[in-house]
Amino acid sequence: MKIGKVKIGPGGVILIGLVLLALVYTGARQLGFDVKEYLTGSKSGGKSSAGVENTVRIAGSTTVNDNFGKDWAQAFMRKQAEARVLVEGNSTGAGVAALIKGEADIAAASRPVNAKEIQQAREKGLDLTTAVCEHTVGFDAIAVVVNGANPVNQMTVAQLRGIFSGEITDWAKVGGTGGPITVIVRPSDLGAYEVFKESILGKEGKFVDGAETIKANKDLADRIHTDPRSISFIAFNDVGSNKAVKIAATENSQAVAPSATSIRNRSYLLTRKLYLYTAGEPTGLVKEFLSYALNEGQDVVAKYGFVDMRVKLVEEAGNVPATAGKTSGSKRRKFNTDLRFNSGSFDLDNLAVADLEVISTTLCNSAQMNTLVELVGFADSMGKPEQNKALSLQRAEAVKILLQKKCPRLTVKTSGLGDSSPIGDNQTEDGRQLNRRVEIWVSEL
Repeated sequence: MKIGKVKIGPGGVILIGLVLLALVYTGARQLGFDVKEYLTGSKSGGKSSAGVENTVRIAGSTTVNDNFGKDWAQAFMRKQAEARVLVEGNSTGAGVAALIKGEADIAAASRPVNAKEIQQAREKGLDLTTAVCEHTVGFDAIAVVVNGANPVNQMTVAQLRGIFSGEITDWAKVGGTGGPITVIVRPSDLGAYEVFKESILGKEGKFVDGAETIKANKDLADRIHTDPRSISFIAFNDVGSNKAVKIAATENSQAVAPSATSIRNRSYLLTRKLYLYTAGEPTGLVKEFLSYALNEGQDVVAKYGFVDMRVKLVEEAGNVPATAGKTSGSKRRKFNTDLRFNSGSFDLDNLAVADLEVISTTLCNSAQMNTLVELVGFADSMGKPEQNKALSLQRAEAVKILLQKKCPRLTVKTSGLGDSSPIGDNQTEDGRQLNRRVEIWVSEL
């Protein structure tokens, strides 16, 4: 064989071939592609939960897998020389189905498992609603955007529903300067479309006929920037120079703007959690992968413009309770997550259990003698005001018991403010769920 003026013997040809094959294999492996399996149609090694040794198979949501999921896989395989992570982005439903059938180790999901999936899993002896199976790994949010010159700063869900359904056609109807509203929507295959439609229009609602449709976030941002009468919805990290309006569930609810904190504590309404589901408590390589995703892997979540899981104290204002500011000279901050409860109980939901573990560790490692922790409980408005206030205090007390089990020397005060600061619509179960919460404030004495 001759390459240019250089003559290469049979041994050299074989060596070059082996080098090229190694390069191809390495590149394919970093993408989660199993060359041996492709060539032979067989799976190598012993057995894992999905039947393959040293392999983690992830199927499901394109929002997760086509963004940071693939980066997670490549980074994890660089850390674990013997590991293979195979990632397939199809849909949340397909991923959960594969998990239940034992064809995947992890299901990536951009929504919680539904009633049908829960029942199918239980028939296989799995409870996907438990904390050992359901792992929140990040947050996605959709911003409603208008031109920066538009005087409208906030709207209710009802007003947004009216605009995007075509019932409201003039800006004067929502507190703006009179003139026609230009409604721009997104293609139905985008995740933003699904989140916005379900949250604002409802499952049976329809967008206004004849609205302009723009797919690319950059094109949409440019269009809003040049049209002072326009309105649309876009990924939180693509707002750009436009204005993201504050959204209130009702006229009596707080209007909240999208931010890293309001998305993390779920006070911003157009927020959804992103999940990884496992078939029971994860072990072995699956457990190691989840640990990576929830720790180092959170940098990748933030890189793609999603809100990561990190729990931290922030200066950003929240629902300042009546006890605020009574500690003279104190520096008062709030954790960027609020603790919520399973429906009809004083048991923390899965995310709150994980968050409280981090919060407990953070506070136990601080100078406990110089730290005052205030737990402020809130309730929905379904009962009498005095009953709601008592319920909100009971929620704060329940968190206090859990917190002081971890940090018995902490100074903890509790208060209950009842239904005084609603975030969600108290006429819906989802809204009431948002309103039943405990905020955690910390003062350095």
